[in-house]
Amino acid sequence: MNASHTTKIINDLYVEFQAGYVYSGVTIQFFSHIFRYINHHTFNALIAPGGKYCTMGSSIMLKMAVSELEEWAQSKSLNIGNELATLRQAADIMIMNKASLIEESTRKEVCSTLTIQQVRRVLQLYHPDEYDKESVPASVLKALPETSVRSEDLFVDTSVIQRPNFYFEKPEVSLWRSVKAPDMIVERKEFQFLKI
Repeated sequence: MNASHTTKIINDLYVEFQAGYVYSGVTIQFFSHIFRYINHHTFNALIAPGGKYCTMGSSIMLKMAVSELEEWAQSKSLNIGNELATLRQAADIMIMNKASLIEESTRKEVCSTLTIQQVRRVLQLYHPDEYDKESVPASVLKALPETSVRSEDLFVDTSVIQRPNFYFEKPEVSLWRSVKAPDMIVERKEFQFLKI
């Protein structure tokens, strides 16, 4: 995930929204959907078979990328909530002392959006790299509660990323009727809808 490239693309979109005077509620909902898409698809790539991204180096880069995206959203006053929480928490469990994840209270504090099966999967796929020469101890994996789950059930359901629903309040009829568009505009074919 190249956060700088992604941030540039979403910033260009944001500039277009601002230039087009798009309602702030629509803008927030649109970017929340983009961040949710990034979160879901990147997490699914992280835990895909092979697990080539489950390393200390990748987790550090992932954490920095998530921070950059969240800082961008904050700089634009876009309240995206926890749309990137799954990625942030996956990075956290790869960076931290893995033995502490045995404690349920620690898991609730550090990775509350991840299921125990997803935590287990990330730890199973985690492998040494130049930044961390250690594998996850077998005792840690053995201590985590094991439940039977199909591997496809570990992935985040991307079908929940739906088309945004935009709701607008209908202006009061009396207010709408009191606004009259100038004749030179209303006479143009493309603005015929403005005739009252």
